Amino acid sequence: MKQFFNNTSTALVAVAFFALISCVSTSDISPNYGENTTIFLRIDQSVFETRATSSPILGGAPTFSTGTLFLVTSDGVIMERFPIVNDGSGALFTNVVSGDNINIGDLTNSPGVIIHNLPPSLRNGEVVVVGNTPFTSNAINISDIEEIVIDVLSQGNIGSLNLFGRSSLIFSGMLGGNRLYASEVTIRPTVARLEITNLVGMGNIESFYVEGVFIDNFYRHAHINGNVIAPRVNNIAAGGTFNWNTSAFPSAFHGILFDWHGNSPLSSDPVSITINNEVFDFPAVSPNAGDVWSYQLFAQSTYTTPPNIVFRLRDVVVAGEDNPRPNPQFVTIRGCFVRDDNGVALNGFRAGNIYHIRENTLVFYEGNLTSMPIVASTLSTRIAVK
Repeated sequence: MKQFFNNTSTALVAVAFFALISCVSTSDISPNYGENTTIFLRIDQSVFETRATSSPILGGAPTFSTGTLFLVTSDGVIMERFPIVNDGSGALFTNVVSGDNINIGDLTNSPGVIIHNLPPSLRNGEVVVVGNTPFTSNAINISDIEEIVIDVLSQGNIGSLNLFGRSSLIFSGMLGGNRLYASEVTIRPTVARLEITNLVGMGNIESFYVEGVFIDNFYRHAHINGNVIAPRVNNIAAGGTFNWNTSAFPSAFHGILFDWHGNSPLSSDPVSITINNEVFDFPAVSPNAGDVWSYQLFAQSTYTTPPNIVFRLRDVVVAGEDNPRPNPQFVTIRGCFVRDDNGVALNGFRAGNIYHIRENTLVFYEGNLTSMPIVASTLSTRIAVK
């Protein structure tokens, strides 16, 4: 289980940069609590690098390119909002005031930005950041921003995932008669990423083709702050059809909630697997060399029940049977995050993490084949925790 972002350095930091104090006049900041104040902000660019991985993250790493920075009072009233832009149209980093744009490059490079003439009501308030998700709102309270609804279909591109972070502004001391405040807010994607390396047939399975891979029992919508919106979409329970461009899986879902190979189904090739010190060849199907089947799915920052994975197969050959079996055949995986590679029980799916099903660990037998996806399936696999 890898994290999209490294929590130890994933922060929006409101700090006092001593080298810039000479740029701020004493009229800008007053030690009197009833007058205006100034806040220093910076984002560490190292925040947005993924941890080392043995498997590819298709489409690149998560990035923070545009967004909105809110400064709110302790009771959630929005006092200031600043668009974060990547086109260089932001104000000079030493002279940001209410109504200005902030350049993402200034936030992510030392020394950061200085925001002047902020109301004293922000002292002991909060910093809230929404990244990559465009919205239009004149809301007065931050709770109205947090409740904006987004669709999982908007999360297909790993380079433009919804990001959210919130943390308190804390008084950090006095410097030259100025009141200084600091905040550290962890910015996380509001989705988890699932990666599937391959599917292996064991037992009496001799060969098979994969027509499609489908995600089921997922959250279609969530709030911009990451809170998922029930109910889940469970197409198995609803009797949905797991095929190309159906009411359950319309073509708009392709590449986001399902992958389709039906026009050119992927055929199995033998892979060598060592079991009890003996090497055996088993049929396996994977996407293109070096690729994984991957999906970004809404999940809570606390544990969320994982989705189901449904493979649609064809021309399955089973030793000792009249072959092939009737088309299509399905393999349904539920409880796929039962344990990690070390056998430690996993409590579920968490936003901001990558769940990687290692090569040759997602296995099915002839007894797992069904003529339609089934809710009762208990087929599971272990997940790489990195």
